[in-house]
Amino acid sequence: MTQIHSATLKVIQGGRITIPTEVRELENIQEGDFVKVTIEKVTRERKNKNENKDPD
Repeated sequence: MTQIHSATLKVIQGGRITIPTEVRELENIQEGDFVKVTIEKVTRERKNKNENKDPD
């Protein structure tokens, strides 16, 4: 039986994501293996860079 794992991942340069180590080990996923991915974009508010600074 196929097990389904869920994780929220950050997309890095070049559109890459990293499968968490725990999942890779559980499923014995090795470099060169193919995996099926279902994408659901997660939206979040981005903080303004100046938001955490104290006013002068």
